[in-house]
Amino acid sequence: NEAEKAAVAEKTARIAEEGVPAEVHPLVVGFTGYGNVSGGAQEILDILPVRSISPAELQDAAHDRSRDARVVYKVVFKEADLVEPLESGGAFDLDDYYRRGAGGYRSVFDRYVNDLTILVNCVYWDDRYPRLLTLAQCRNLWAPGRKPKLKVIGDISCDVNGSVECTVKPTEPG
Repeated sequence: NEAEKAAVAEKTARIAEEGVPAEVHPLVVGFTGYGNVSGGAQEILDILPVRSISPAELQDAAHDRSRDARVVYKVVFKEADLVEPLESGGAFDLDDYYRRGAGGYRSVFDRYVNDLTILVNCVYWDDRYPRLLTLAQCRNLWAPGRKPKLKVIGDISCDVNGSVECTVKPTEPG
């Protein structure tokens, strides 16, 4: 749609010229997954002025107000960033994770969620795997008196009560 393209172009120009609003700077968008769903969502974000950072850089980057406000920071999480083996000191193994799921791995995504402004969930999930973000973690994150950095969760995978447990119903297009 031409109107939507024009709106994105206007936002891109504004960010490049003025930067993102101070109250969300640095603006960090995190994507879970790296498949087709994530790639499509990233393609839209990449229209904006974007700088990629790694999960290891996230904590420092997310709170460094001296960073360039004329870019949006993007981080992509792979399975090895999202979970760890239950056995202390065990190494992550993708095939083992897919085979054992929650029986052998736990989510460690809570290490990152406080550093994101926007979370875009794009991973496949079923009940064999640990949740990335539980209701209890959400309640803690948005507890009275707290002002978390995380402002938006876009659960594109839309697994109701799934990896992002606070997804309780799909949004109806309108």
